[in-house]
Amino acid sequence: MSRAPIVPRGRTVAWLVGVLGLLLAVPVSAKSFVFSRVAIDATVWATGSMQVVEARTYRFDGSFSWASYRLPLKGASRIQGIRVGDENGPYAAATTGVDPPRPGTFRVTQDGDAVLIRWGFRAADESRTFTIAYVLDDVVTVYTDVAELYWKFIGTGWDRSSEDVQITVRLPGRLPADQIRVWAHGPPQGEVRPAAGGAVLTVKNLPAETMVEGRIVFPREVVPQARNRRAEAALQRIVNEETVWAERANRARFRDRLLLGAAAGLPLLAFLLWSRLYLRFGREHRPGPPEGYYRELPGDYSPAEMGVLWRFGSVQPADYVATILDLARRGFLKIETKAGGGLLFRDEAYTVTRTEKTGWMRPFETEALAMLFGHEEQPDGTVTISRRKGLPSEAKTRIGRRFSKWASQVKATAEAQRFFDDRSARMSGLSVTLGLVLIAAAWFGGGALGLPAAIGSGISGVIMLLGSPAMRRRSQRGADDLQQWKGFRRFLLDFSQMPKAELPAVVLWEHYLVYAIPLGVADRVIEQLGKIYTSEELARAPSLSVWTGSSGSSGTGGGLASLASFTTVLSSATSSASSGSGGGGGFSGGGGGGGGGSGGSAG
Repeated sequence: MSRAPIVPRGRTVAWLVGVLGLLLAVPVSAKSFVFSRVAIDATVWATGSMQVVEARTYRFDGSFSWASYRLPLKGASRIQGIRVGDENGPYAAATTGVDPPRPGTFRVTQDGDAVLIRWGFRAADESRTFTIAYVLDDVVTVYTDVAELYWKFIGTGWDRSSEDVQITVRLPGRLPADQIRVWAHGPPQGEVRPAAGGAVLTVKNLPAETMVEGRIVFPREVVPQARNRRAEAALQRIVNEETVWAERANRARFRDRLLLGAAAGLPLLAFLLWSRLYLRFGREHRPGPPEGYYRELPGDYSPAEMGVLWRFGSVQPADYVATILDLARRGFLKIETKAGGGLLFRDEAYTVTRTEKTGWMRPFETEALAMLFGHEEQPDGTVTISRRKGLPSEAKTRIGRRFSKWASQVKATAEAQRFFDDRSARMSGLSVTLGLVLIAAAWFGGGALGLPAAIGSGISGVIMLLGSPAMRRRSQRGADDLQQWKGFRRFLLDFSQMPKAELPAVVLWEHYLVYAIPLGVADRVIEQLGKIYTSEELARAPSLSVWTGSSGSSGTGGGLASLASFTTVLSSATSSASSGSGGGGGFSGGGGGGGGGSGGSAG
């Protein structure tokens, strides 16, 4: 007879989620075990009884001292001749009530309609093979046309998986294979085949809590002494039952193949959907202005707002530094350089003073002053920033505590510039929603979907989630402005190579400089200014004259070194203060009708 696949009679779908950026920390047990091999040899006697010798190889991870084997007696009139042993020989029956039994002994107790066998041993981080043997009476049913053995050789009571299972059933009378009909119920990867004198059932990677059940029909003449007899014919009924279950199993396999296709197709469909959404809503607009140098400011908004455009919505400490220098340029602040004393080390310091000037300021500019001085209305307020020590502790604490609020105010102000595409933001939200729905379907609907489709759904959800940030894009206005700011940045990097006559008036450089800070080229601009312009020329720019006329400067542009130093010191101090705020900054730290059905555990 040709091979027949094992008919699935129930399935526990379990899947591990570690899905592409949703990970749950699962506590790891201090010890565990699996079954590397289960070999069951079942011999049917002419009396209708069956002798079972079951060898289970445990692979222990950790220290263990006992194991158990529970066998329901449904389908058998009694159990007798129970024996337990290991590689070193048989175990003795326990004579005391010590639980667990002492190593090398076993105890048998009644557990409802089942027997519970428990034995003691010592094992640690090793493989051990234990043999459980017993005889079950009256497990064969004799009908008027055939005899039937219907037995669950492995039940759902095992909570650990088995890597390799082989069950050999031997019938009396040395029957040829063509007189034996055999079916099996369990996981779909199992196989069963009749063999001369019996049948063989094999399963690779048997999941935990999954049964393996055999149903064998053979000539009644080989069990003449069997006592369990029924005055009815059974062969056609058995064949009809198994045919229905086989058709159901085939439908399940077809469904599994479809779900397997879904496992591969869903991620592809998710990627195609994401790609379509990206091309329609996420791909950056083509800028209108050509590439090249831009010698004028592309926009009249603040340097902090420009930073939001430049970094796609991110606010950094450099934007705060640029805001402070811009307020100084506009006359709301006065910055002075003072050379510190000291025998070994000279500590240059900078004083930032709130002037008496009043006038309109953006909300985040008012907040920037409050962060530095304690409150915005303090005309005589002064903060000293040390080159070595940075900001005073009070100011550092305020900036750290309020930086996130300040960053939110900058973003709110920048929203009025319409730098970003609202539709792409909505599509990004849709991508997130679809991703979460697919992951939830995989997590909560895994049993209904099946393992392959659940995995496919989970992967698809991860694709949609990970791809959602790329769905956001700048508006056409934002793309155009960004192109010009890139050109302006190129100009700031290379202006020293241009003829002086083509450069902007020196008074414009104090305005340009505050934008160079969020663009990340302030040091380069300061260095080039010192090479191109004399101190007298730089003095024509009021905010630059503070630095060119500072004490301790020497040579043309020497005072600009103080400006570079101030920018570095304030940026470093602000980054350090804002790190703990979360706003960015520096680093901080079919069947089932057969009898039997064993189960068990170990500890």
